[in-house]
Amino acid sequence: MDFLYFLQQNHHPIFVFFFENISLLVNETLIIVVVCFLYWCYNKKIAHKIAIGFFFSGVVVQSMKVFFRIPRPWILDSRIKPSQEMIETATGYSFPSGHTQTATSACYSLLDTFKKKWILIILLIFPFFMMLSRMYVLVHSPLDVTVSFLVSAAIALFSLYYLNKNYNKHLQHLLIVMFIFSIIGFAYTVSIVNLNIVTYELAEDSIKMMGATAGFTIGCFFETNFLKFETVKSKKILILIIGLIFTLAIKSGLKLVLPVNLFTDYFRYFLTLFWILFVYPLILNKMKR
Repeated sequence: MDFLYFLQQNHHPIFVFFFENISLLVNETLIIVVVCFLYWCYNKKIAHKIAIGFFFSGVVVQSMKVFFRIPRPWILDSRIKPSQEMIETATGYSFPSGHTQTATSACYSLLDTFKKKWILIILLIFPFFMMLSRMYVLVHSPLDVTVSFLVSAAIALFSLYYLNKNYNKHLQHLLIVMFIFSIIGFAYTVSIVNLNIVTYELAEDSIKMMGATAGFTIGCFFETNFLKFETVKSKKILILIIGLIFTLAIKSGLKLVLPVNLFTDYFRYFLTLFWILFVYPLILNKMKR
């Protein structure tokens, strides 16, 4: 906490503005939009790589959060006083960092996609800017971001290497492993909430990640084995907009009509990713015919 207190004592408005906006760049909505565009309209393999890196590292990081249950810096040390806006971006437990996991998994999953050096440099260093930003805005400790980076980078790079060895076969292996991780993580999170070890609010992010990962793995398994969807060749913007409208309707619309609890959160995120990976591609395939 002393390092965060040092940063707080030496805050500069320009750097505060810069790092707050870096922090806000990465969120679940952006990842969903990117995966939708890549999967439906551009390149399925790139979408697979980003999604596998993100969800695989996500279930591990979120499981670690509810297992170690380390509070946020301002709870551990009353000297630390982040802005209210940044507190709102810091849901759940502190260790490891979810923003660092998202940035690292997304960037490192793309390292074999681009050949231009300047793009590779951006992909390599952006996670470090995210790590620094989360500390500078006082919502994560050095331990939070470092462990998250190491875990996420290792998973993303391993998944990338494993996929490239035998793409179709190894994709199925990774889907099975990720699904198992998500089920174990879901069961564990529900059990500690029911035992009043963790509150619903602190477990919510974990449950959403487990549901989304399960939806992704099952949707991807059915699509790759039975549907074999090919990205659309025309009217891509229209296809993307329509798909995103229904994606938003499932993700946010169901929240308005269903009771708020762990199981409905899991179901919403499961259905959202299943729609993205299988149901909407199924509709698009039928429209082509």
